[in-house]
Parts: sequence; C-alpha cells; structure tokens
Amino acid sequence: MLVTRPEPAASRTAELLRRHGHEPVVAPLFEPFDLDVTDWPEPEGLGALAVTSARAIAAMETRPIWPRLAGLPVFAVGPACGAAAQAAGCSRVTVAGGTMDTLAETITMARPARPVLYLAGRHRSGDLCAALARSGIGCMMREVYAMERAGDPPARVREALTSGALRHVLVYSRRGGQALADVLGRFDRPPPPLRIYALSENAGAPLRPFGALAVAENPSEAALIALFDAAC
Repeated sequence: MLVTRPEPAASRTAELLRRHGHEPVVAPLFEPFDLDVTDWPEPEGLGALAVTSARAIAAMETRPIWPRLAGLPVFAVGPACGAAAQAAGCSRVTVAGGTMDTLAETITMARPARPVLYLAGRHRSGDLCAALARSGIGCMMREVYAMERAGDPPARVREALTSGALRHVLVYSRRGGQALADVLGRFDRPPPPLRIYALSENAGAPLRPFGALAVAENPSEAALIALFDAAC
C-alpha cells in the first residue's frame, strides 16, 4: 500500500496499516512549512477557532500566541483534527462530519457570538469564511502552514509501481491525488492498473485514468482503512 501523505501523518497512517496486517510503503509527495503571521487578532475578541487540518494545530503549538488561543472553543473538521487540538491543550473541541460543508453547518448551529478565527493552510478546497458569512457569522482567516511538493518518489517506489509490485494507493486529498497522477503521467510506460482507495470522490478523481477507484463510506481515515481491509 502506497502512502503519499506528508509527514508526520504518513508515519501515523503506516503504523495503523501495520496494525491491520498490511505492508505500507511511505513516499510523501508534500512537505509542510509553517508560515509567518504578524497580524493576529486579539483572542479576547474571538468566539472560536476553526481548523480543517491537524497540521494547522502543529503549526500553532510553538507560537507565543497559542496559549491565549487554546482556551477558545475549537471547531474541527474531523476526528484526527479534533484529537490534535485536544492534545495541544484545547479542552472545548467540537468535531464536524469530515467536510468543509459539515464544519460550516456545525459552526452555524453553535452560532458563536464573536468572530471565528480560521487557522488555514495556503491551499484550500473550500471557503469556510464565505460559508459562515452567508449565515451571518463573522470569520477571519490566517494562513499558518503550506504544503509544498517534495519531489518524485524514490526510484525503488517508481520501479515497484511500474512492475506492478505496488498496486494499492491511499489518497486523502484532491491535491495529493493530482500530485500522484502527475508522477504516474511522467513514467516512460503506464503502470499496471492500480487499486485506488480515496477519502472522497473528489480526492481520487485525478487517478481514475490509472485504475479502479473505491471511495470511503465517510471522509475519515477509519472509514478509508476499513475500505481497504474489506478489499483485501
């Protein structure tokens, strides 16, 4: 099973796969970088934080402002993100259903009295602040991390894909799926058909030309691993 997530998430996924009896091959296609932020709003004027990636929490933990922000209610897009917030000292964490839409709905139902601060990545698949604005909820965003391409997988991984020795792929995001599709598209000859296990239809779509796509029942890692377990 090929895992192309950035670290440290890739190693966590690999360990989970091993516990399920699978043999992961880790080859991250992206590297995380923290981004400087100089115009933080005063935490006392905020109603909550919103996070759509555990990476956002990792990018915040060492910043001087974090202890003041960590006391706010946190709305997390899914369980992994929520767990990261709790581990970083946030005690009031609400977990949404795994998508930007369910996160916006969860925040809208809670209706914080003050603006929400969205701790975001540079590359995003939706516009949370716009969705909240449509419901009359104030939102401001700060980009706290970026995921940049890490180069192609090592030669041994490329060879395993070309030979058919490596035929299963986990896909967590549209950008990750597109990055792997770009890599495969540069091979001298197409690899044998892959089995692609994706967190969502959108994430796996770029890889459709390279094999059969299966989509998790819901956008969570637990559902994605269960999908792979059932196929083996």
